[in-house]
Amino acid sequence: MDKESAIAKVNGHLGYRLLDGRNTSFAHINLAKEVWWLNISPRKFKSDLHIILVKESDSGLVWLRIKGNSIPTPEKVFRVRQDNGLIDLEISSRPPRYMTDIKSGGTGYDFAEHIEYQWGLTEEKGTAEGIIRIEIEQETDGRWIAEAPAIPGVLVYGETTAEAVAKAQALALRVLAERIEHGESTEGLVSAWFRAE
Repeated sequence: MDKESAIAKVNGHLGYRLLDGRNTSFAHINLAKEVWWLNISPRKFKSDLHIILVKESDSGLVWLRIKGNSIPTPEKVFRVRQDNGLIDLEISSRPPRYMTDIKSGGTGYDFAEHIEYQWGLTEEKGTAEGIIRIEIEQETDGRWIAEAPAIPGVLVYGETTAEAVAKAQALALRVLAERIEHGESTEGLVSAWFRAE
C-alpha cells in the first residue's frame, strides 16, 4: 500500500476528504527492527498532523491524529536529527511497547492516545480492530461534549464526563446498528465484536 492509497482509505472511511499529502506522514513497518521510522518537520506539529502506519504485507493500517499544538515543542519531546533538523521517530509495532517512540535520545513518547482508527490489526491481547475513540472536552458553559471522530454524527453533550461518554457510546452503537441494518459499510468497526464462522 502506498501513501496515496492509504490516504484514500482513511478519507473513504470518513466519507469526506480530511487527509492529504501535506498534512499526512506515512511509513511502512521496518521488519528488521519491527518499528515504523519517520522523519517529520517540527513545524508540522503546529497544525493537525496525521500519521498513517502500515503493517507488514499491507495486513493492517493505523491512523494517528495529533491535534495542532498538542505537542507544543516537539524538539523537547523527540530526538531531532542534527543533519536536517527533522524529528526522528521509531514507533514500536510490538507489545509491550506498542505505539511508543523507542528512538535512542527520545523520551519514550506513547502515541497510543493519538490512535484515531485501526484496520486489520491483531495483537496478543486480541483484536485491535473496532476501537472507537471518544474525545471529550468541556464547553465554556460547563457542559461536556463527547465525540467519536471515526463515526460522523456522533457528538453529544452531558452534564458530567461520564454522562457525555455514555451518551456518545449509545449513539455510536445506534449509528452502527443503522448502518448494518441498511447494508452500509462499517469498515472494521464491528468486526471485533462479531465473527461469522
